Amino acid sequence: MKNTYEKLILIFNNSGEKINVGEMLKKESKYYFKYNIEGVNKAKEFGFEALSNFPRINAKYFKEELFTEFKERLAAEHLNDEEIFDLLKKTGGKLAEDNLEFVSEDKNEEEEIEEKTEEKTEE
Repeated sequence: MKNTYEKLILIFNNSGEKINVGEMLKKESKYYFKYNIEGVNKAKEFGFEALSNFPRINAKYFKEELFTEFKERLAAEHLNDEEIFDLLKKTGGKLAEDNLEFVSEDKNEEEEIEEKTEEKTEE
């Protein structure tokens, strides 16, 4: 059986330049978040700060429900976590007061392993 997950990349927009600052995975109704340390360091030059609920950029975060900080990016109190995640995927969860948005990257682990294998054989 394939072990599937959905991935949302957290992007910091700096005057049109999009910087990957983190990723959130949804796997079997569990949620994971981690920063892209290289992206965070670059984005800090343009004013990016660690999110208040995720203060340590070198940590990995896990919850069995969608992270509150990301739920609050949408006015969707009546939706469940799966629906909110899907809405974040579709809309990006942009807010007027910050330069963050989510972009979707759906894959399953088998496809990712195949891609990595192909990349190695091409080198």
